[in-house]
Amino acid sequence: MYEYYYRSRPPGFACQPGGFDTQSREYWCPRKYVNGIPYHGKVSYPEPLSHHDLYRYELRPVNLVEYAEHVFWQHREPGFDLRAEYLSADRALLEEYAAWPTRSSILARAALIILDAQKESENVSP
Repeated sequence: MYEYYYRSRPPGFACQPGGFDTQSREYWCPRKYVNGIPYHGKVSYPEPLSHHDLYRYELRPVNLVEYAEHVFWQHREPGFDLRAEYLSADRALLEEYAAWPTRSSILARAALIILDAQKESENVSP
């Protein structure tokens, strides 16, 4: 199952990605905050959704690495690979950027999530 938080209305008939049936849905009242962002609930689908569908339906992956990849997709720039730039940056610099209240902080936090996941997978591999 692929789980996503939703910000506005719960995905349902005529207001969810085409061709997908909601496997489960939770509605939270009052809404809950995840990383400082309010969400009204969680929904799951049998297949992963595209970045375009996530953006269009205001969904956010529950999985942090998928979320970080989506952040880089949202901030993409033609002819420039922001993801590669941030992932090759010095970790101390990324940690410093992550504390700033700017676009750079969002991207730095996303890069740190991906780097931590890569490091963790290296430690698990035989």
